[in-house]
Amino acid sequence: MNAGVTLDPTGPLTTFLLECKDKTPDERADLLASTTLFADAHKAAATSAESSSVVPQDLSTDLHFTAFVQAPSAENSGESRVVELDGRRPCPIDHGPSHNLLKDVAKIVKEKYITLSTSMHFGLVALSGQ
Repeated sequence: MNAGVTLDPTGPLTTFLLECKDKTPDERADLLASTTLFADAHKAAATSAESSSVVPQDLSTDLHFTAFVQAPSAENSGESRVVELDGRRPCPIDHGPSHNLLKDVAKIVKEKYITLSTSMHFGLVALSGQ
């Protein structure tokens, strides 16, 4: 690596870099899409005793990221839609018309995720130009 960063020789990033060493860019992309190295490391960190929120080791957690975006309607009507992008689902999820993305997403998250879950492991970040 040329970043001047020392990596843990037994860590997932080092393992991944070694597995990619003699592969083409397409083969590297396939490996990145199929590897569980990073998900396993994330789960281990999230469930470790050093984490501020300790989770039992036998608990099946669904730790990942989802993005909500405001996208133009496919019908070219000038309408905007709230679309959920979740890499663990086979396609984007259209949640309907969007007039104010932050308010629309807050409503969706409250109705479809927070009220239906008993988990306290939840975070939400908004990236906005305004």
